Amino acid sequence: MVTNRFFLLLSTCTALLTLSACTTVDTVPNDTVRSTMLSTQSMGKGYRYQDSTPLSSPAPSSPWVKSAVIKDTEKMATSTAAWQGAVYELVAQLEPNLPKDGTPLNLTSTGAGLAADVDNTALDHYLRQSLIQRGYNLTTVPDAGLHLTHKVQKTKTPRTYNISVTILDAKGKPVHTETVPAVLPE
Repeated sequence: MVTNRFFLLLSTCTALLTLSACTTVDTVPNDTVRSTMLSTQSMGKGYRYQDSTPLSSPAPSSPWVKSAVIKDTEKMATSTAAWQGAVYELVAQLEPNLPKDGTPLNLTSTGAGLAADVDNTALDHYLRQSLIQRGYNLTTVPDAGLHLTHKVQKTKTPRTYNISVTILDAKGKPVHTETVPAVLPE
């Protein structure tokens, strides 16, 4: 019996000590400080650590921000429209030869390499965009799906390119090729 009273007294004292370590928000002068205290006062004052270190990286410096701004949006819009128009025409010509059963398409570039050739990178982007918008599944698994290769070739006429897509069979031999001339901005 004495033991039970002792544990009851001990738990009551512990509860009182715990509650006395908390800060009440009733005496705080305004709502802003009160909401700040509520968000930071979930533990007693003895366990709180005040630190002014920011949680995220500092904002980028001014010169970097200014250099990242695209200044000629008209040129960018013209370039996008030219690429999309040429690629959509190419896909429309290629579409009768593409599978309708949901077989994924695997696209690769036969140009100088996607990292080295800006035109092949742009063709790859707009070709993938067009195929996805038309409902085709794309894959990056090397031996999966129907293989398509694409490339951009300059012609002798300024700003005129030939963009082409070739469908390959399972052994990697060309089965069907479509080519579209495109006038693209420099």
